[in-house]
Amino acid sequence: RCSRHIICLVPATFVIQIYEIFHNYLRPPGSVNNNCAMPKKILIVDDEPSIIVPLQFLMQQNGHDTMVAFSGEEAMEIIAASPPDLILLDIMLPIIDGFEVCQRVRENPRWNSIRIILLTAMGGEANVAKGIALGADAYITKPFSNAEVSEKVYALLEQEK
Repeated sequence: RCSRHIICLVPATFVIQIYEIFHNYLRPPGSVNNNCAMPKKILIVDDEPSIIVPLQFLMQQNGHDTMVAFSGEEAMEIIAASPPDLILLDIMLPIIDGFEVCQRVRENPRWNSIRIILLTAMGGEANVAKGIALGADAYITKPFSNAEVSEKVYALLEQEK
């Protein structure tokens, strides 16, 4: 009599090794292997779902926990309730813009360890200089590549502040 289920007697260590090979191979460039480390919390702040959704997916694929805010005001509420390790922050936001969010975070000593990446369509030397002067750790202009964002996130999370 045939069974519908196939039982394969393969050592568990072999299965784990195969999983790790494929998991590492499929991970996006610059991603973090958090098998031993606690996942980092990343807050993604943008008023465009078309930006938030892929960034959230990318960060989750890299092993991070994500939170989302659609305005600067909402971002400040989330930061106060559950400070993230890193913020991906757009500048052009309703109510409170990204520059002001960055400045408020930097003015609060409890949030000194939060990394901030300004991720925005506002290029130009003046905007970059303003963002860095207000305390942003990095400035990436849209459009951006997944690899660029992943690598910058990884580098900043690895630094001690």
